[in-house]
Amino acid sequence: MTPPGVPKAHVEILEDALAKTLKDLEFLSWAKGAGVDVAPLSGEENLKMVSKFFGQLEQYKADIEKYMKEAK
Repeated sequence: MTPPGVPKAHVEILEDALAKTLKDLEFLSWAKGAGVDVAPLSGEENLKMVSKFFGQLEQYKADIEKYMKEAK
């Protein structure tokens, strides 16, 4: 996942690096020892999940803005 506007070629480089990492035996060994569940999502799946999450936050937007102003 990247911020909006990152060139597609750059996103592809990052996705390729992640795919290689997820096949790296040393990384997988570390993840297992650390109790990390390696279950990656594709970029599209991740975008859907994050969009859904932010959509759920929308109902709390007014409260969040109120508390952010009060915290200043």
